[in-house]
Amino acid sequence: MPWCMGDFNVVMSEVEKIDNSVDHFAVMEFSTFIQELGLIDLPLTVENFTWSNNRAIPIHCQLDHFLLHSEFIMKLPGLSHKLWPKSLSDHNPVSLEVKLRNWGLKPFCFYNYWMDLVGYQEMAYRQWNKIQSDWGNSPNSWVKLKDIKLAIKAW
Repeated sequence: MPWCMGDFNVVMSEVEKIDNSVDHFAVMEFSTFIQELGLIDLPLTVENFTWSNNRAIPIHCQLDHFLLHSEFIMKLPGLSHKLWPKSLSDHNPVSLEVKLRNWGLKPFCFYNYWMDLVGYQEMAYRQWNKIQSDWGNSPNSWVKLKDIKLAIKAW
């Protein structure tokens, strides 16, 4: 089952903190945890830091991560972080977003079980005969199938 984890309040490396006081043991433990579970850290796309101490000499860190199982990424390939402006908290809110691509119209799929549903055969027969009368003598198969597809979608 795909899954996602977040909000660890620890940095993964020295570059995720502007300050010389990085806890190297915590960094090593967190990295080991990520590797052992086979997780993938979804990188931030705009900002580098999610937390600040809001002092005159600020400390900035990336404490908030989205750690994803590979199946999660396979099921939702358009994932990204969004970092929101800080309000009352010392953390910037972060959200996980899915940006789906529009690949155009989806192909029509016919399911065989539809033929067993009440009313399907009558609707298809009526539509087939309507197509012949609308098109005169003999419309080509492509036209018949296209028109019957529209009738099935409406049904």
